[in-house]
Amino acid sequence: MAEELERRLEGGVLTLTLSRPDARNALNLVLIKALAAALREAEADPAVRCVVITGRGKAVATKERLQQGLNRIARSVWEMEKPVVAKVNGDTAGAGFGLMLACDLVYAGKLAASPTKTIGLAKRAMHRALASTFDEALEHEAYAQGYCFTTEDHAEGTRAYFEKRDPKFKGA
Repeated sequence: MAEELERRLEGGVLTLTLSRPDARNALNLVLIKALAAALREAEADPAVRCVVITGRGKAVATKERLQQGLNRIARSVWEMEKPVVAKVNGDTAGAGFGLMLACDLVYAGKLAASPTKTIGLAKRAMHRALASTFDEALEHEAYAQGYCFTTEDHAEGTRAYFEKRDPKFKGA
């Protein structure tokens, strides 16, 4: 089985590539653990001057998965004293979107075709985070993720994913 997280250090830039293109780089437990470990190692490695997180191909949690794994990754990105860049190769949603927002810079594709409610909740979470502790912000994100799973756009996105077609979001 191919490595789910590829690492490349070049010129002080560590590129971490999520490599689950058949699953649209969805963050499973193996990838969560690998990414968390890679971020810890990057923080301690003086040869790493900047971290870029990207995915192979196009990119795509339950509250428990967020709290037990993804929040640790977000915290590592947030607390790292090195710049972290999200290089987004297409639409991103769910946990991948939260990871993108935790980064210092985002180099992305298109948001106009994304689910409006999800984008709105993400913006609200980002604004709320400015007046919250990091833990409060993570708790709010877990709540918002749970809400997003109940929207029509989530159902459409899921159907489109399994039907291997572009979703047609309506903002509902």
